[in-house]
Amino acid sequence: MASFALGSYCLPSDACAIASAFRGPRYERACGCCAARASSSPVKDADRWWRRWCRGGDDSPLMHLFRDHPRTLFDLLEVRSLLEGESASLAAERATPADRVLIQRRYEAMVEYVEAGQEIDVERLAHLDHAFHLAICQASHNPVLVHTLQSLTDLLLSSVFASVKNLYHREAPRQMINRQHARLYRAVMGGKPQAARRAALDHLSAIEAELREIEAEDQRLERSAMRLQEWE
Repeated sequence: MASFALGSYCLPSDACAIASAFRGPRYERACGCCAARASSSPVKDADRWWRRWCRGGDDSPLMHLFRDHPRTLFDLLEVRSLLEGESASLAAERATPADRVLIQRRYEAMVEYVEAGQEIDVERLAHLDHAFHLAICQASHNPVLVHTLQSLTDLLLSSVFASVKNLYHREAPRQMINRQHARLYRAVMGGKPQAARRAALDHLSAIEAELREIEAEDQRLERSAMRLQEWE
């Protein structure tokens, strides 16, 4: 009997319609040749990013923690909120003309790539997204804060990769992310510290909520898949 993959389960082909109904249009599951469009899990995507880009590199306790406990992704998003909210506020207050030029270049490079109309390369967009946030951090002119975020570069990239991979192919989350980036950019460039902090915090909070919902939906799908297997 033909079958298709759903997460870590393999379902009979006649169960495809049932599984699709569980997910619904918002959480469309790609099958077969479309598997690259959607990820099975934000946590697993972040873990794959770490294994691909960090093997043989950083051997710090944090890297071991992330490797052995992939759900550290959500802890990382929490830390990003603590650090990037403050860095956005400081950048809005302290950014020099040169800083603003760099932030503008990073933001425009990201927007131009997104609006080019071509197929999105997840890794490239993740790097552009990270570069925009890093430029804001550097404009805070707090060396300790900048060093702390730069020391977490590989981990931060893993969280950005998970966000782009799981959210950017969906229309509503994609528009949400674009609006939030624009809001953050305007607040920093406009010299509005409180607005910049709020924009950064809202951005990361919304991403975490979306990823948690996807993770919960995947768990519900896996339980449904197990029941479907029992029917065979």
